[in-house]
Formats: sequence, structure tokens, C-alpha cells
Amino acid sequence: MKKLLIAVGLTIAAFIYIICNGGTYNAEIKPYYRQAFSGELTAAIEEGEGVISVENLREEKGVIKYTVHAVTKGRAEILIQYGDYTTFVTYYVNSLGVVTESSHLGKSTGGNLIIVLVAVYAAIMLGSFINKFRKGLKNDFYDYHNITLLGVCIFIGCIILYFAAYMFTKQALLDSLRGLVAVAGSLAFIALPIALLTTVLVFISNLSLIKHEGKNKKNLLGTFFSVLFFLILLFPHFLEEWLQRQNIIDVHKESGWGNYFDMVVTNSVYVIVAYLFVILLATVIMGIAASHRKLAFDKDYMLILGCRVRKDGTPTPLLKGRADAALKFAENQKQATGKELIFVPSGGQGKDEAVSEAECIKNYLLSCGINENRILVEDKSKNTYENFKFSVEKINDENAKLAFATTSYHVFRSGFIASRNGMKADGVGARTKAYFGINAFIRELVATLEYEKKKHFSAIGLLVIVVVAIESLLFLSIVY
Repeated sequence: MKKLLIAVGLTIAAFIYIICNGGTYNAEIKPYYRQAFSGELTAAIEEGEGVISVENLREEKGVIKYTVHAVTKGRAEILIQYGDYTTFVTYYVNSLGVVTESSHLGKSTGGNLIIVLVAVYAAIMLGSFINKFRKGLKNDFYDYHNITLLGVCIFIGCIILYFAAYMFTKQALLDSLRGLVAVAGSLAFIALPIALLTTVLVFISNLSLIKHEGKNKKNLLGTFFSVLFFLILLFPHFLEEWLQRQNIIDVHKESGWGNYFDMVVTNSVYVIVAYLFVILLATVIMGIAASHRKLAFDKDYMLILGCRVRKDGTPTPLLKGRADAALKFAENQKQATGKELIFVPSGGQGKDEAVSEAECIKNYLLSCGINENRILVEDKSKNTYENFKFSVEKINDENAKLAFATTSYHVFRSGFIASRNGMKADGVGARTKAYFGINAFIRELVATLEYEKKKHFSAIGLLVIVVVAIESLLFLSIVY
């Protein structure tokens, strides 16, 4: 509430300043090309006589400067001539007596305060979301809402960086509105080559994945999503090409409805891509953080989550990696505290598997020198939820301190499933093979979006509404 009151107070102060001082505007014209001015410098009001007055016309170091005073509400056009150089500039005086340049949302005295205010609002929002993110990590690290919060923090951080860069060079509400859309466009621009590279790498990784891990419909999910993401990025380009060639809508006129439609669709796509991009970044960051957390060396049981077994009953590289991660943690714990833990291989038997996943893990543990009395097998589970549920039932000790081992990309989701079902456990991650890593994180992004789909759809919908509102204001400022 305090931050909101500060924001409201700053807004009121800024608008009071603009209203009190906006009747005078110190204009500058910087030619796009350097030239030596010669002759008489003149300014004539070509249209809207009596709306404004022009004073103190001069040239300083290649820049034409003059002062515009508001006289009455209306629109005026000034012709500036300096030898061979000629330009027209349009000014508006609104009902509050504020002078704006080029449009109703154009440059004005104190206009840069709006840029500052947007940056301040964004900073306040960022602080609030960071605080929520920190509390979320403290309450439950394995919560998909933390990924959403981190993604929003990244998005707002990009807005702050943009406005910080242009805070003292932009002076218009128009610039602020365009800046908000430009942030999404910039993120989409960054995402385009990444999406292309990801699409190619995921396709290649799927070939290796099928070779090493076997055929699985889930293995194609990464390819499907990355291709879809890439096509969405290219959609504005295809739309622009179509609009340029068709005769139904005129997009060549800046103040035409066709151009408005083009900008709304294009920037809506960009803002959706930007949102998905920051959520992907947040997913990767949280996934890496989850797999690299330092666990306390006080664990009683180590669950090893199963995955596909080879036809001969031996572990795939993915499953072997999980078992090795569990063995490494157990060894480190024993060296640090002298405490030994019990391994709980977990996983049922698939139709095309010679043995259950749990039995496969048990055999591997035995081959690594682990005594059978330190192995508690759970061989009925068919998914991650059942891995935890049935393993906890096998352990049958409410005070037992649990850990689990899985592939690095899967730690966060596994922790989330355990936490959501009232089971507290910390995860250790096995290194993901190169042929699997990219595909895996694309799948985790899909899982992230799925678990909080209502919130993500609401956020995307809100962003699209904001884009439509911004483009509508920009369009109206040109038309009227």
C-alpha cells in the first residue's frame, strides 16, 4: 500500500509539473545529415494561426532551436527555413494548455518525467515480484509459481533496462508506449535465432535420443514445440508479405486501418513470444538451480526414480546416471557425517521391459558394491507421483529424511510432485546427456505452462490487451 501511495503521489506531482510548465516547449531540430546552414533562418505558421507563437529562433552548432508558446487549443503547423533547408513541424495544444510535438502524445515539456515514472513503476513492480519470488523459494522451492514469478521478473527487468537507457533522451508519452512494445520486439528478435538453433538441435537430439533411449512419443514433444515456436516467430513476416501483396486492406498508409491491424497482430505475436521466451529462461534457470542445490548430509533414504530399461534388463545411460548421482551423494554424506543411507530404487515394469526399473537399479547398485540390506525395492509405480507415494509407503517412517535422485532437468518437476502430495524430499540431479538436454528443457517448459496454464493464459491475454490499447492510442494520435 505504501508503494502504491508513493507511485500515485509521483504521478500527481509529474502531471502537475507538466500542466504548469507544458504551455512552453523548447524545440530542437537536428537534420538527418550534416550540412552547412546559410541564409536567413525563418519560422512561419502555415496552419493554425493563433494556436501557438514562436520565439527565440536560432541555430547553435548545427541544431535549430526555438521556443513554442501555447495560445489556445488546436493544431498548428510551422514551416522552418534556413537557406536551402526546409522542414514542417506540427504542434498540438490540448485543453490543459500543454504543447506537444508531432502528435497528441508527442514530445512536451516534462515529457521525460513520464519515461521516469514508467521506470519507477516497473522498479516498484520488480521489487514486489522479487519479494514474492524470495518468499516462494523459502516456502517451497519446488513450486512452478516460482518459475512464473522469475519469468515476470526477467520481463520487467528488461523494461527497466530499456527505459533506463532512454530516460534522458526521450520526452514523449508516445516514446513510452513504443518503448513498452519495443521491449517485447527486442526479446522476440533475440528469440528468433535461438528458436532456429533450438529447432535444429532438438531434431538432431531426437535422432540420438531414439538411438540411445528408444522410441517414445514424448521424445517428439520437444521438436513439435520448438518448430511451433519458430513458426510463430516467423508469422509476422509472412503476414507482412501477404498484406503487402493483397488488395483487401491498405497497409501503405500510416493512418490507415490496415497498418493498425498489421501492428496489432505483429506486436501481439511478439509479446506472446517474449513472454514464452522469459518463461523458458526462468524454467532453465530454476531447473539448473534445483539440480545444483546443496543438500544437508542428514538423509535416511535415497529414492532413485526409474526410467526406461534396455531390452536386456541393463540400465540405459539415463537410468545409470540417476543411480550414480545417488551413489555419489551417499558417499559424500558418509565421508562428511559417517551416516549411511538406504537406497530405494523405484519403478515398475513396462510391457517391453525384461525386468522392472527398480530391479534394474537394484542390480546395478549391487554391482557397485552396495549391500542388499541397504536396498529397499519399490517396483509397482508407473509414474513420478507413484514413485514417491509407493516409496514412502514402503519406508513407513514419518520422521525419515528423504532425498531423491533423477536426471538434472527432472529434479524440479519431481520435487514439485512430491511437495504437492505432502512429501518433503530434496533432489540431486544426474548430468543430462548432450543429446537429451535441449529436448528435456523444452519438455519442462511445456510442463511449466501446463501446471499454471490459467495464470499463463491470463498473463498472455493481459499482455495482448495492453498491446491493443497501446497500438490504439498510437493510431489515434496519428489519425487525430
